Amino acid sequence: MARRNPLNERNINKDAKTGSTRKSAASAKPVRKAADTVYVKSAGSSKSKPLSKAEKKEQRKKDTERENKVYAASTAMTKATPEYSKYKKIWWGILILAIVATVVAWIMQLNRESFGEVGMIVALVVAYAAIIFALILDFWKVRPIRKEMRKKAASMSEKQLDNIIEQEVLKNQKKKLKKKFSKKDEAPSKEEQEQLEKIESLQEKAKDREERLNKNTDTQEVKRDMSRINSYRKGSHK
Repeated sequence: MARRNPLNERNINKDAKTGSTRKSAASAKPVRKAADTVYVKSAGSSKSKPLSKAEKKEQRKKDTERENKVYAASTAMTKATPEYSKYKKIWWGILILAIVATVVAWIMQLNRESFGEVGMIVALVVAYAAIIFALILDFWKVRPIRKEMRKKAASMSEKQLDNIIEQEVLKNQKKKLKKKFSKKDEAPSKEEQEQLEKIESLQEKAKDREERLNKNTDTQEVKRDMSRINSYRKGSHK
């Protein structure tokens, strides 16, 4: 083990200044005041009051209701998308083709003497190819539309979600009434006609409400963006 020289100046003169480290350039920077929109959390406020069991239960209930509304609204918006309807029809057509080809291959397998093995192999190849193509179409085209609508619904307010769900309910009610009218040989009664007119009136009101809510949302987003820009400008000029 190495030992220091006892005649070294540091060991003789105990009161001598031994030196100091150089401060970094970052410590010489002036401390800038936080922007108006930035909330600076103090050290003492880091601990928050824990929620009680009742409060946690209520919060979980609200989160579940919100999640159900988002799911219902995103499903309604997805069904109303023209691209989704087109790809979904193609997907169902390919799936039906796969089922038919599988049934044909199964019938050929039971009657190999009549059809031969070549036909059975061709039917199985068509069935597997259709299933693979349906999976690719769902993953490449259908699923991105569902994700986009889900993301859009998650960013909506409670009023917007309720309005979309109400429109979907009214749409289904109108569809059921028209289906009921088509089954009957005679013309719809006065009460049924009034019920249909009431549903159509509620649909128009819901569409007008949707336009107003979207306009208010766009205005609020513009105000938030302008607030961020002004805050950034204030901070950069200080």
